[in-house]
Amino acid sequence: MPAAPLLLAALACLAPAGAATADANASDQWPRFRGPDGTAVAEGAFPDTFDAKALSWSAPLLGTGSSSPAVWGDAVFVTSADGPRRLLYRIDAATGDLAWMKDVQVNPDGPPATPGLHARNDPASATPTVDATRVFTLFSDGERMVLNAYTHSGEELWRRDLGPFVGQHGHGTSPIRVDLPEDDLPEAESARELLVLTNDQDGAGGVLALDATTGETVWTTERASEKVAYATPTVLRRPGKPLTLVTASGSAGIMALDAATGAELWRTGEMPARVVASPVIAGGKAWALCGAGGAGKLLVGANLETGAVEVEHTRSLPYVPTPAAANGLLFLWGDRGVVTVLDAENGEALWTERVGGNYSGSPIVVGDAVVCVTMDGVVTALDAARKYRLRGTSPLGADTQATPAVAGGRAFFRLEDRLICLPLEPTAAL
Repeated sequence: MPAAPLLLAALACLAPAGAATADANASDQWPRFRGPDGTAVAEGAFPDTFDAKALSWSAPLLGTGSSSPAVWGDAVFVTSADGPRRLLYRIDAATGDLAWMKDVQVNPDGPPATPGLHARNDPASATPTVDATRVFTLFSDGERMVLNAYTHSGEELWRRDLGPFVGQHGHGTSPIRVDLPEDDLPEAESARELLVLTNDQDGAGGVLALDATTGETVWTTERASEKVAYATPTVLRRPGKPLTLVTASGSAGIMALDAATGAELWRTGEMPARVVASPVIAGGKAWALCGAGGAGKLLVGANLETGAVEVEHTRSLPYVPTPAAANGLLFLWGDRGVVTVLDAENGEALWTERVGGNYSGSPIVVGDAVVCVTMDGVVTALDAARKYRLRGTSPLGADTQATPAVAGGRAFFRLEDRLICLPLEPTAAL
């Protein structure tokens, strides 16, 4: 869509950049979809409302995409699709200046195929994942699903073709980077740095872990699959227990895996509809949703130790947006603008309110605010509290389906044709 006059001037500096700050503080990182470990929680004081004058910069992007930004130190990485081109950008977090843009190789013999996609999907829907020295992208054109690894300077390290992708609505899950604790390694030669991807297609499914350094397979956990699932794994860390990956799909429901080996720890069992939202950890439970037709059909909350389902809800549920959790609460932000908040410990519904708008991106928690963006680019902020309070709305001037990212005292919003930055005031972490 054409740029709205609401937004600020575009980037101009094209100087090359080296690696992003390798020792960036945790608050300077948003390394994957929904941030560190998939928690979607960040520091900062989010404004009730803001306008174009509050923005630091606006950086144009070729084509379009619904992937979210990933941030490490001074570098923001985002993907886009421009006709047959699949693009990866590195943009300076402080200035919006372009460091570099890469054409990502999906098909070495020519342009990518044209995938079949849902009307609300696009070829750049997978959020990149990043660590201190590398950035990883995932693209699928239906005929192939390809992972690429680059340095922060833009040099390609490896490319892994994972074969065809079969799904009625196209691809949509995102890879994540996971470091295994030394005590969790099953053998001395095992890879410690993993790149993990769920791969639930029509008629086949599973979870795949690659060596992040080489792209070689470390382990594969297969599971039956009838419909594509779009949930990105959440990482569960508990003192004295192995690092755990929590995944969700229609065939397995919520499923917990040992991150080092891929061994199944437990599963809740089949969900009655398609899984799009990612699992969330809150109140000593793993939560996941399924739905259809723009509405959630079932929410389950499972015991983290056994996988036993302890809570079920069937009303006022999201389908696409992943819930956010903070302050012992679970925020269910519906596709059609209805928000429900649960007590995460017992599953009791505390309030349900219609805030308006249509949503495809997921809510995040910034300080004491819960923030989500409508598909026509209006930022809505609520109190992250047991009582409902609408803090305000702020139009961004362009459509978006992406979830915001927050790192280094800045909020990044990926719009249909640009990336914009909003500086935040500092505040204590939740």
